[in-house]
Amino acid sequence: MANPITPNLGLNKIDRTSPETTYFDLEKYVDQNADKVDAFAGNVGESLNEFKERFDTADTKPVTLQPGLQVVNSPKDARFRLGEVRGRTLINLLGNAGSCDSLQSWPNTGRLSLDTANNVEGIASIKATIGDTDQYVDMYREFPYDPDKMYVAVGELKVPSGVEARIRMIELNNPSSEISSEQITSTGSNFKTVFIRIPKNAFSGSKIVYFGAVFVGNPGTGGNADALRIFEISSDEYAVLDGMKAEQVAEKYPFVSSGIHGVDGPYAIGYGENLLPPFYEYSASGASLRIIDPYESEITLATAYNSYYVDIPAIPSTTYTMSCESISGNNGEGFVNAAEYEGDTELLISNTVTRGNETITFTTSLKTNKLRIFISANVAGTYRFKKPILVIGSGPKPFKPQQKSMLAFQTELHANSVGGWEADVLFEKEGQYFKLAKWKKVVLDGSLSWNVDTGHVTSSYKPVFVRDGTISAVDYITYVTKYTGALLINRTTASYTGSDQSLMYLNGIHVSIANTDSGWGPDYFPSQDEIKAYFMGWKMYTWGASDQLYNGTGKKGWGKIYCGIGAPDGNGMIMGSGVDTLPTESNDQGYTPYQLLYRLAKETVEPVVSEGALLLSEGDNMVEVGTGIVLRELAKPMYYSPNGNYYINNTAVSGSLLKNRVSLTLRVYRNDRADNFAKIENDTNAYGKQHIRFLSSDFDPTAAYSVTYIKKDKSPIQPITGMLAANEKAQFSDLTAGVAEALQRVSVVEQKKAEEDAPGWIAPTLLNGWVAYDATTYPTAEFTKDSQGYVHLRGMITGGSIVAGTVIFRLPIGYRPKKYVMLDAACSDGDGVYPALVNVSPGGVVSLNRIWYNGFLSLFLPPFLVEQ
Repeated sequence: MANPITPNLGLNKIDRTSPETTYFDLEKYVDQNADKVDAFAGNVGESLNEFKERFDTADTKPVTLQPGLQVVNSPKDARFRLGEVRGRTLINLLGNAGSCDSLQSWPNTGRLSLDTANNVEGIASIKATIGDTDQYVDMYREFPYDPDKMYVAVGELKVPSGVEARIRMIELNNPSSEISSEQITSTGSNFKTVFIRIPKNAFSGSKIVYFGAVFVGNPGTGGNADALRIFEISSDEYAVLDGMKAEQVAEKYPFVSSGIHGVDGPYAIGYGENLLPPFYEYSASGASLRIIDPYESEITLATAYNSYYVDIPAIPSTTYTMSCESISGNNGEGFVNAAEYEGDTELLISNTVTRGNETITFTTSLKTNKLRIFISANVAGTYRFKKPILVIGSGPKPFKPQQKSMLAFQTELHANSVGGWEADVLFEKEGQYFKLAKWKKVVLDGSLSWNVDTGHVTSSYKPVFVRDGTISAVDYITYVTKYTGALLINRTTASYTGSDQSLMYLNGIHVSIANTDSGWGPDYFPSQDEIKAYFMGWKMYTWGASDQLYNGTGKKGWGKIYCGIGAPDGNGMIMGSGVDTLPTESNDQGYTPYQLLYRLAKETVEPVVSEGALLLSEGDNMVEVGTGIVLRELAKPMYYSPNGNYYINNTAVSGSLLKNRVSLTLRVYRNDRADNFAKIENDTNAYGKQHIRFLSSDFDPTAAYSVTYIKKDKSPIQPITGMLAANEKAQFSDLTAGVAEALQRVSVVEQKKAEEDAPGWIAPTLLNGWVAYDATTYPTAEFTKDSQGYVHLRGMITGGSIVAGTVIFRLPIGYRPKKYVMLDAACSDGDGVYPALVNVSPGGVVSLNRIWYNGFLSLFLPPFLVEQ
C-alpha cells in the first residue's frame, strides 16, 4: 500500500494506522522529500527572480504605427511614448488641373464635362464622352517632361461595362512612345486606382509630351477621371514601385491639391477595447431615440427597419466579435447589425445579434473598410438595447465603455520633395514635443514687400524679389508653386532663362513673372504695391482695353486672375472683375497664392502644440494614423431663422464656416469641455462633409465654442515610431514620468499664459506717406494678439494722405477679422483733437474711413476678434 503524501509539495508521510508501516526505508523517504523541497525552492527562486526582474528592470516594446488603420498588440495597458515622426513633401506637378474640378486646363472639343455626382475628391470629376463617329475619347494636357527626371503618375477612373480605360503619357506624333497603365473596365459605382511610372529618357525631351486618360468604347459611352497626380521621384522610390499594387501606390502617393504639402497635423487615434461609442453619437434613420444611459437606450420605430446607426472604421480581413447584454421589446424582434461597407457602398454582408448575451464572431471581407452598426427591429414598436460591445478578435469580452484616446500635433513637417532627404523631425523630450525644423514654408501674398530685379528684366518677363531680413536660407534650394499649382523651375545659378522660375540667393527669394501673366508691359516697371496686387491675384491692363498690357501710358486697370471660378474673359481674367484703382484685397474667386518652401540655413528646434495621449489596452487594439487634424479651432455658431437652430460650418448660414473643408468632426467643445449636445451631421450644405447643429435649447450664447476636426484636403501620412511598456516596472516608470510631465506642462501652460497676456508688439510697414509721430515719446504703429484671439492696435502716426480709403498698413494672416471692422480713432491739426474712423478689412487692410487732419492719427483703438 502506498504511503500518503502532502497535498502541495507531495512529501512522503507515514501512515501510522497501518501495520505495514512498522518497517520503512527512512533514508529513501528523507532523500525523496529533500529532492522535492529543493525543487520547490528552485521554482520559487525562479519565480522570485522573474518577479524581481519585472519590477526592477523596465522592459519596453518598440512599435511603428503605420499610416491608416491597423491592429496593434500591446503587452500591457500602456501609454504610447513617441519616438519620432519624419517630414515629407508632396507637390502635384499637375497643379490645379489634377483636381478635375474645372475644365480650365484640359483642351475640350465638347466631349468633356464636369460630373458633380461622381467624384473622389473636391467637388467634381471630369466625365469624358465618346463622340458619335469615334471609338475613343482622349482627355489630355501638355506636361513639362524633363528627360533627366523620373515620375510616378496616379489617377482614379470610373468605367462602365463595355468601356476600357487607362491613363497614359505619350510624345506628340509618336504613338509607339506611349507609357500606359493597366486597362480597366466595369468598375461599377466606384473609382479604381491606376498608375504608371516614367523612367528617365522615356521621351526625347525635344517634343511635346501629353498626359491624360483614354476611354475606348462605343459612341455615347465613356467614363470619369478624378484625383490625377504626377510626382517627381528618386531612383530609389522608382525601384520600390516595381511590384506594388495600385492601392499601395495610391496610399504612398495620395492626391494632394495644388501647392506644397507637408505632413500636416499628424495624429494617432486608439479606439479602445469596445469599438462602439455611446448612443448619443448615433444618427437617426427614421426612428426616435430616448437615451437612458450612455450605453442604454430605447428606440421607437414607426416602420420596420427604421434605425439608429453609427459608422466605425474597419480593417479588411479582420476578425471581430459583437454582443449586446440585453435586447428587449416585442417578442425578440429587435437586433444589432454590423453591415459591411466599402466607402459608401454597402457590400450586402450583415452580421446580426438578435437577443441579449448572444455573441457573433465574423471576419470582414477583403473590400470592407467601414462597419455601419444599426440598432433596429423587424417590426414597428419600441425596443430597449443595453451595453452593446464590438471588439477585435474571436473571443467575447466583458462589457466596457469605449475609451477612445488620441495623440495629435498641430504642426507641418517637410523634407526634400524628391527622395524625402533632410526631413523635419517631430520628437518628444521630457514630456514636451518639439520639431527639428530644416525647412520653412511661406505663403507669397500681398503682405510681402516685393521689388523688381531691374538688372535681369527682359521684354517678356520681369524678375521680382523679397529680401527683407526674415529669410535665412541655403542658396539655390527652393520650391515655389504658382497660383495654377505649377512648380516653378528652380535656378541653381544667380540668373534666369525665362519666366516661371524661382531663385533663392543671398537670403532673398526671386520669382520671374511673364508679362502676359502680370499685365506689365515690356517698358513698365511696377511699384511695390502693384507687385503686391499681382501676388494677391490681380492682373494689370490698360483700362478700357483688357487685352492690352499696361506699358506706362493711359489709365491703369486690374482684373481678378481667372482660376476656374466665374467666366473667363479670354485674357486670363474673370469677366466683369475689372477695377481702375489699385486693389488692396485678395482675389477671392478660387485664387491660391504662390507658395515657397526653402531650406533653412540653420536648423532650429521649435515647440509643437499637442493634445492628448495614445493609451492602449493589453492585447489587440485598433489604431488609426493620419494627418490633417485641426485642434480646437474657435468657432461661432450662427443662428438660422428658418428652423431656429444654430450652425457651425454650413454654407447656407453666413459666418458659420470653419477655416478648412471638414472630412470628420472629432469633438465639439463648449468652454473647453466636450459638448455632447452638439449634433454632428453629414449634410450637402456642409463646408466639406459635416456641419454641426445645435437646438436652440442646447445653445449657450455666452459660451466659447471650438472644434477639433480632420480636414478634407489630404496631405502625406508618415509612420509614427515609439515605445510601449512591456512589464510592470516600465508601467510604473511611465506612470511616474507621466505625472511629472503633467505637472511640468501645467507650469509651462501657466508661463505661456503669462507670456501671451503680455505679448510682443509687431510694427507694420506704413504706407502712403504715414510715418511715426514723435517716436521718442509715443510708440509708432504696432499690433499684437492676446491669448483670447483679440488683436490690439496702438501708436501715433502723422503726415500721410487723408483721402478716404487710403491704406495705412496691412495685417498678416492670423491678425485679420472675418468681417469688416470700423473703429473710432482720433486725429489732430496740431491744435485741436477731432474724431476719425479707421476700417480693418478681412484681407488685413487697415485704411481710413473718415479723417479731417493728419497732424497726428491715434491708433490706440478698441481690440477686435481674429477670425482668420
